[in-house]
Amino acid sequence: MIRSALRLQQGDPAGARADAQESLGLAPDHSSRCSAAFRVTGAALGAEGRWERAAEAATTALYHAVSSEDRSQAYKLRGIAHEALGHPNRALEDLRKAERENRTGDVVYLQGKMLEAQARPVEAAACYRISQKEAGCAEYSAAAEKRLEVLGKAKPGPPPGLESQEWLWCCQDITPIYYLR
Repeated sequence: MIRSALRLQQGDPAGARADAQESLGLAPDHSSRCSAAFRVTGAALGAEGRWERAAEAATTALYHAVSSEDRSQAYKLRGIAHEALGHPNRALEDLRKAERENRTGDVVYLQGKMLEAQARPVEAAACYRISQKEAGCAEYSAAAEKRLEVLGKAKPGPPPGLESQEWLWCCQDITPIYYLR
């Protein structure tokens, strides 16, 4: 799988897919290795612009996943594929599922980007704030900080129709942003 990932990083999606397919022949069903092979296949298909097939590969990776980390990564890939296919609501739902499986800064950050694209700046800002605290690396923390600067016009507080007390409950660190709905 490492060879597949390296080929993908080097801009060789076809080679990465071939290596992943080879790994599939060696991996038992319902294993992390099998799930990873399908995720690499999906990422390679996405790099080739074949997002529908990438979403299918991510769904297959979910089927073979054995850990919450595997499921989270598969949901994340499928969410990115759905976003590329023009299905923002499906994409957000997949990212929320990824967050439930394994909350990481990158998943919450991607949710913020998708909410921002849907002209939902208050919810996006909340995601970016959570992402800063959850980020495992400085890259996502810095990116979230930049997005928050851009969204500086989004005042903290409840969006229209949401009571202040509910809003405070929604913004607690342990509460995922999807409780806003």
